[in-house]
Amino acid sequence: MLRKQYQYQKLEMDVLARSQISLRILKIVGSVAVIGSLFYLLAVTHYLRLDFEREYNRSLARFVKTTADRFEVSFYDRRAQLLALAHDLEASYRNPDAVSRYWDKGSKQDLADKRFKVDVHSSVFIPKQLAVTEDMLDEIAYTGSAWGASERQLGRELLSLSFISDTGFLRTQPLHRASLMAKDFDPRSSDLFVADTKDKDGSNWFVLLDPLNNEFTMTVTQKVMTEDRQRGVLVGVFDMPYGKFNRLTQVTNEFPVQLLLTDKDNRLLASSVQLQLLEEATPNTDLTVESIAAVLKDYPGPQYEGAVDQWHIPGSGKYHLVTVAMNGTEWSMIGLYPDSFIDDRLLRINYAMLVFMIAGALILTVISYQSLQHYISLPLKKLLAATQKIPMSDWHYNAPTLKEDEVGELSHAIDDLATNLRRTINSHQKTISSLDAMSKSLSSMYSTLDASGNLTAIMEPDWELIFANETFLDLFGADLGHGDFREIYRGFFPQLGAGHFQEVEDALKTHGIWQNEIHIESTDDGSTKNFLEKIFYQTGEEGDIVSIIYSAQALFQSGETSAEIQRLAYYDHLTGLQNRTFFKGVMEKELNALNRSESMLALLYLDLDNFKTINDSLGHDAGDELLIEVAGRLQECLRNEDAVARLGGDEFAILLTDVDVLHYVSIVANKILKALSQPMHLTGQLIEVQASIGVTIAPHDGVEVQELMKNADLAMYQAKAKGKNNFRFFTRDMNQQVSRRLALEQEVKSALENHEFVLFYQPKVHLKSGGIHSAEALIRWRLPSGEFRSPAEFIPAAEDSGLIDELGVWIMKTACQQAKTLYKALRQEVVISINVSARQLLNPAFVSQVGLAINEVNLKPSLLELEITESLFMSNLEQNIHQLDELRALGVRVSIDDFGTGYSSLSYLKRLPIDQLKIDRSFIMDLPDDEDDRVISELIISMAQRLSLEVVAEGVETREQYEYLDSLECEYIQGFYFAKPLPADEFMKLIFEVAKQPRGIFSQQH
Repeated sequence: MLRKQYQYQKLEMDVLARSQISLRILKIVGSVAVIGSLFYLLAVTHYLRLDFEREYNRSLARFVKTTADRFEVSFYDRRAQLLALAHDLEASYRNPDAVSRYWDKGSKQDLADKRFKVDVHSSVFIPKQLAVTEDMLDEIAYTGSAWGASERQLGRELLSLSFISDTGFLRTQPLHRASLMAKDFDPRSSDLFVADTKDKDGSNWFVLLDPLNNEFTMTVTQKVMTEDRQRGVLVGVFDMPYGKFNRLTQVTNEFPVQLLLTDKDNRLLASSVQLQLLEEATPNTDLTVESIAAVLKDYPGPQYEGAVDQWHIPGSGKYHLVTVAMNGTEWSMIGLYPDSFIDDRLLRINYAMLVFMIAGALILTVISYQSLQHYISLPLKKLLAATQKIPMSDWHYNAPTLKEDEVGELSHAIDDLATNLRRTINSHQKTISSLDAMSKSLSSMYSTLDASGNLTAIMEPDWELIFANETFLDLFGADLGHGDFREIYRGFFPQLGAGHFQEVEDALKTHGIWQNEIHIESTDDGSTKNFLEKIFYQTGEEGDIVSIIYSAQALFQSGETSAEIQRLAYYDHLTGLQNRTFFKGVMEKELNALNRSESMLALLYLDLDNFKTINDSLGHDAGDELLIEVAGRLQECLRNEDAVARLGGDEFAILLTDVDVLHYVSIVANKILKALSQPMHLTGQLIEVQASIGVTIAPHDGVEVQELMKNADLAMYQAKAKGKNNFRFFTRDMNQQVSRRLALEQEVKSALENHEFVLFYQPKVHLKSGGIHSAEALIRWRLPSGEFRSPAEFIPAAEDSGLIDELGVWIMKTACQQAKTLYKALRQEVVISINVSARQLLNPAFVSQVGLAINEVNLKPSLLELEITESLFMSNLEQNIHQLDELRALGVRVSIDDFGTGYSSLSYLKRLPIDQLKIDRSFIMDLPDDEDDRVISELIISMAQRLSLEVVAEGVETREQYEYLDSLECEYIQGFYFAKPLPADEFMKLIFEVAKQPRGIFSQQH
């Protein structure tokens, strides 16, 4: 005993020594953790910088593009207004009556003397060195007549409006402007007049900074001509849209953006920096007008439209720039923000992370110290106390730890002495206790079951009887409680059919319980006793069936009436119609009787078409009210001898007996559809309901209940597939169609696994250049034999089976890889578009799937385009808009396919984050002969151009169609006239050949 104590104490001292080594190791590990944390901080900082840069660059590009679009609209409006006045002036020059109406008596001489005249809306100025001629006076009259008619609306939107005549006079407004002119000032010497006179187009744009008002103004000049003769130049000075640029220099309160306006030579026209220097003594930017001008002088321009570049501005540091060209002008809008903004934000985050790491290190140190005390020092003391008890036969020892460390070794050594004995003693004690408890439990259970008066039996899952109480044995006479329960039960009730227990098992699988009312005649006094019998499964912890329980309770003991039991067991509690169990019993009875007659039975399987929508929108109470109303209308359409049941949910079954001719079934089906289509009042609203009905006939289609139910269900789904709100008779072909569809679904799955699907590419031709900038990816199924199977055949099967998600991801990844391959091989960006199904668009993971496909091949996002049909998109507008917003945030393009076949409304188009419209081929095939198609095509193209959307005409197959679409300035066309869908290698070869031709693909057309 002393030797054992010595051994334990020596082992304890060894453990203490090794624990000191553990403390030193812990210090080393802590140092490594600190260094690793610093490296982690650097990595996180680098990742955050890249993420912030991408986020701010996307925001900058969207902001500049939106601002530039608004400027373009304003420019066009101003130019159109000035052009309208120029046309009025030109028309006035051709109207001699304007002279007689304009001059009052003596006013000509008065103008010649004073060289100044004020009209109602404008004033006239003539330099003193010019001679006043009759031609000049006539022109003054012409312009005065036109001015009064057109200037009223235009004048309210201009800062000033002037007409400089070739003869030398000036007409202007506001009125006081003419009086401010120097007497010898010749308006024809103005730079604006000279520039516009030299310009053959006769229209110029200028931007000037007004220091007095601290605003930019826009000056537009327009030449006035009659019969190829210049009459003068109109000069309009407008408020520049968003003239105070500094109002636009923030995307958010924390994201400063400067805006610049440049001409085609990258010369600075306007900038928010100029305004800040005017408004503030100390501007909040290191930028200066000079530094910006110096940058613009050397700036080569963006890599592509909307690209975000990085550029160093001397004295100010690195900036991020995005350039957007303004259509219709030679100007560009540039937005920029300092790279130091990202560093400032990262610095704040780094400070927070550093504080967090220091706090974490302190907490970790305290926890480590406490852990050493708890897991080493204290357990050692307990172990020492335990070693003194074990040699004294104290076997109730509990080790403080069982971890595989130094303390654990000592704990295991002590455990070895006591564990085996303790386990043996505990095992014996548990066995004795369990046997005692089981004996008491079984005795109590048997006594309770025998005293209850109920019939009780317990069976194995295969119906083998393993227990029956005394009441059951007395009644059924089972031999010592053994045997097949079904045989024992049928021996007592010989009138039951062979399918009785099949019905019981069906009820157990569907509802988990089966119940029925039975009547048993007493052998003592001849009276009849009513029992409510129930059969249900007893399951284990994992849901497996452990046993089957049978229980029959005397009705007089429960207080329930026979009628109530029957109603609960055989009728639907909501509608009062027969339930599935009772209805199948009625069917089986009628089928048995059918064998003895020459008539037919008709089973109608009915499903409401829009019940889920009503239930979801109006609530479950309204849904219940609807089902009750439908049940009432069905009963009104039937004879008394017919049966109707609610099978569950919104499914009903109708059994027509004694049917002599099939035409009668059609009459009843149409009568039901008409009755249900009448509007119903639910929760104060008028609701219309439709239904689909499947019909099967016995004995022609079958004589078994399950077979007929399945046939009617198939026919009902065929009715839904044909447009709903109709009925269909079952045919043997329906079984074959279902079998073919199941086989096809399995073949599609195998084709995916065996890589039998390929993508073909049909080019979209740019009409102006003849180039191929994009193509549509179309899936093909190449069979092992080399033949191809139509997508119209396997795509619906993929959608029904759910394989469309996996197939769609494969298409997406393959298309991205092809776009990347084209760029690497040809150094040419080709946009690849793919079709998106309804199931994909509704998948919450769809956006992440797109992002993953792009990132896997490092593809520029704008080279992937998603085509979504118009009808699909409008099926769930708000959700789809949100989904597309997230897709656009990734940078991918979105196209509306089959446009014109759905809503085609500007009210929703202006909300959609889309890039392109595709005119449906149904509007192209009869061009240019069909008048309606011409009008529709022209309207769609014009609307798309007005909304700055690309437009593609698909299905172009003839030269006449191509030439007509070219006359409408359609941007892209797609169809067999230029190219059919091609395999990847042939498509790449076509792009290579077209790129070498001066007129693109048009060079190959004859």
